[in-house]
Amino acid sequence: MELEAGRISRVTDCSKPMADIRSRIAGTDEPGPGSSHEDIEAWVERAFSRKY
Repeated sequence: MELEAGRISRVTDCSKPMADIRSRIAGTDEPGPGSSHEDIEAWVERAFSRKY
């Protein structure tokens, strides 16, 4: 979002680029059926980590 004289002058939707970045950070190692509790927990930690 850009402001000009206190008013919004431009808005940019970054949803798709950010989704791509989150996907790359999380990796493609999504746990499948039969995954252990520990594997699922580790994947959740990586996928939702706020460390960039």
